[in-house]
Amino acid sequence: YSDGLGKVVAIPVAAGLAKENAGGGRKMVVLKRQLLCAILLGTMLVGVCQVQAASSLFGTTWGGGSPSTLVKLDPTTGQLIQTIGSVGYAVNGLDWDPSSGVLYGTTSMSDPSSYYGLITIDTATGAGTPVGTGWGTVPDGNVTVVAMTVDSNGNAFGWLENNTEDLGRINTVAGTVSTVGDAGISVNGQGLAFDSADTLFLVGSGG
Repeated sequence: YSDGLGKVVAIPVAAGLAKENAGGGRKMVVLKRQLLCAILLGTMLVGVCQVQAASSLFGTTWGGGSPSTLVKLDPTTGQLIQTIGSVGYAVNGLDWDPSSGVLYGTTSMSDPSSYYGLITIDTATGAGTPVGTGWGTVPDGNVTVVAMTVDSNGNAFGWLENNTEDLGRINTVAGTVSTVGDAGISVNGQGLAFDSADTLFLVGSGG
């Protein structure tokens, strides 16, 4: 889905380069592997991931600098069916790792705990647990990850912003991120997702 306000770009993962595709927008729904992931901006719902095998559609809500809440939605209608619990962190990116069965999130620069990094999220309680001590720095300086996604083999990537706008590779064991390469674009990344062929797409606004 596209509302024409931004751009959709395809990113060759190995190089970190980006190429514009026709259309775009600040809202995107991408079908990928056995997962459905969406980034819905301008609403309280900022990330959604569906595990089709379990018929579970998880999302996180977010309001400014407040901690996010993990919720479960009806995968057919999108209606809220359960409020699971507080994540404890302000989530700005969400995806399910199909290789490990772990739900990951990334935290916002406005997180009330000032932890800017990777977390795992308990799908039964909603509780988030930090992985490592935070993103730290890359050659371009301090960064924040504004969107994340995981491919079918469990490789995690994020879109880096602050002092850079590039594709980053996320180490889900150490909780660190490193730059894949110079994307060569300035798009204010809003959503990142792999399709069924593990082609990586980015949705950005403006730029």
